[in-house]
Amino acid sequence: MSHNLGSVGHGYYWPGIVFSSDGESIQLNKSPSLENTGPVRYLERLSAWVTGDEFQSGVSRFVESTLSRLEDCKVENTELAAQWAILQEELACEHTSLLRQLEARLGYDPEEAPEPLLERIVALYQQYGRQAMEELAVVGGQQIEPTLDDLKNKLAQSRKVIRISDLPAIQKNAREMPDSYPEQPWQRAARLAACVRRTWGLKGKLSNRTFADCLATPEATILEQNPTEKSAISIGAESQTGDIALVIGKYRPDSRRFMLARILGDTLHAMNGDHWFPCTESTTARQKFQRAFAQELLCPYEDLIEWMDTTTPDEELIDAAADHFEVSPLLVDTVLVNHGHRHQSELDAYQSIA
Repeated sequence: MSHNLGSVGHGYYWPGIVFSSDGESIQLNKSPSLENTGPVRYLERLSAWVTGDEFQSGVSRFVESTLSRLEDCKVENTELAAQWAILQEELACEHTSLLRQLEARLGYDPEEAPEPLLERIVALYQQYGRQAMEELAVVGGQQIEPTLDDLKNKLAQSRKVIRISDLPAIQKNAREMPDSYPEQPWQRAARLAACVRRTWGLKGKLSNRTFADCLATPEATILEQNPTEKSAISIGAESQTGDIALVIGKYRPDSRRFMLARILGDTLHAMNGDHWFPCTESTTARQKFQRAFAQELLCPYEDLIEWMDTTTPDEELIDAAADHFEVSPLLVDTVLVNHGHRHQSELDAYQSIA
């Protein structure tokens, strides 16, 4: 979800700052103006992350100070004042605020989402979890209802389940990890994955057999895809017994391993009340967490570097490392980029041809 300040218009040349949200933090990007826009050019470059709370506080201070200045100048009854008053009323009402956030995730402007659609999703909050439903809402207003129906049907047919070994010990060890605030989602994910590996006593490569044993499931859960399982979204669903039913919408074993690790990470990290653990292609904070957790669980950075014995591998060695850890070459490339051993442009180039 992103917005470009330059699109505001209304007779003003706004700076082209792009605000991109992952649902938890806001990324701000601004490049210098290159086009000839007359007397105004913006020369500064900006790339920064701020938390959602910091962004909201900053906007509030800016608008309040602007309104105060307008009042001092005897400029009254402005459109800004009217819209700000409406926003404050909506923020003060928990239910209205919830609906506005849901509308935004679905891709609608305020008060434009069909009311029956909002009512259906909100009604599912208690059954499957508010955070899980909001995560699925990013598929868009036209796709959310068929997506929900499809996932429910596939889960009803699924015979693949997992149960997390040593779950109380993992939860205890995770609680005892020192806080390191502020952290990005991928930083929290890497710490939790390392905690899981320590609790399970894992060293080096995580084989399919060991992974399946740790999740009390047959190895076929990782290796074999049922035709009815094919789906753009993978998901885990917690039952009353504590088992987690699976829909892993991938075919290749390395992709299924990665998706299963994402579901595991989401299960351990999900907010209280969530019983569905969706894995989508979006770039929300929750999906970033899942991917980083799976990456560190299946291909830990230190183990990868030790196995390769270099931080500057060629493509042949990257492919060999991927085969060894049973992950994709893209995942190995991502680990190296995230730790500064390769440039982001190399990863982008790989993705463009993959």
